[in-house]
Amino acid sequence: MGFAAPAALAQVPETSACLILPHDVVELAVPVDGILAQLPVDRGDRVHAHQIVAQLDAAMEEVEIAAALARSGNTSAIASTQARLDFLQAEAARSDELVQRNVAAQRVRDEALMGMEMARADLEEARLAQQIAEIEAQLVQTRLERKTVHSPIAGVVTRRDAAVGEFRAAGAALMTIARTDLLRVEAIVPIMHHPAVALGQRVLIRPEPPFEALHEAEITVIDQVFDAATGTFGLVAVLDNAEGKLPAGLRCNMQFE
Repeated sequence: MGFAAPAALAQVPETSACLILPHDVVELAVPVDGILAQLPVDRGDRVHAHQIVAQLDAAMEEVEIAAALARSGNTSAIASTQARLDFLQAEAARSDELVQRNVAAQRVRDEALMGMEMARADLEEARLAQQIAEIEAQLVQTRLERKTVHSPIAGVVTRRDAAVGEFRAAGAALMTIARTDLLRVEAIVPIMHHPAVALGQRVLIRPEPPFEALHEAEITVIDQVFDAATGTFGLVAVLDNAEGKLPAGLRCNMQFE
C-alpha cells in the first residue's frame, strides 16, 4: 500500500471525521407527457448504465411512425412523374424536329416544352414531398425514443416516485439512482493541515460498525476556499467499491499517514 509523502509531516492530521456518499446521484424525470406503461425497477434494485428503467405508452407514436415510414417509402409519385417527364421530353424533341422541317407549327413545340417544364416541376415537388415525409418519420421516431427512459449510470435505485398507469407531465420526478461502485468520502479538516495534504495522496477509511474494515482511498478534491467561521476546509477522496462491500451513507474516520 503506497502513500504519497505529505508536504509537511508535522502538520499531517492523524484522523478526521468523514462521511461516505455515493459518487453520483441522478434524479431522473419524465422527458415527455405520457402514461407510464412499464416500470421494471423498484427501490433497492441495481441497474446498469443504459438499462431501460421506464417505458411510457407509445401506441400513438407507433401508428404515426408506421404511417410516416409508409409515406417516405412510397416512390410511386416520383416514378410516375419521371415517366411522364421522359415522355414529354421525347415529345418536345420530336416537335422541335417537326418545326425545323416546317411540318408542325411553332405553337406545337412551345406547348410540348411547357408540358415538359410542368412535369419537371411536378417531379421536384414529388421529391420534396418524399423528403418531408422522411423528416416527419425521423421526428416521430425521436418522439418514440423519448418514451423510453434509460439509466445514465450504473447504480442503485434509491427512490421511485411513480407507478405504472399514472399520467406524468414532462419534467415530473421519476426515480433517483445512486452510483455506488465508486464512493465519495468527504471530510472537514482544520486549515493548519492544508499544506500537508495533496491531490493523489492515499488515505485509509474506517467506516462505522459493522463495516469497520479499512479501505484505501485517493484524495481527488481539496477545497481552495476555506470556511473562515470554523477555520476548516473540505476535501474529497474516492473509494473503489466495485465489489459493493460498502453501502453509502456511513460515517467514518479518515486516517492519514
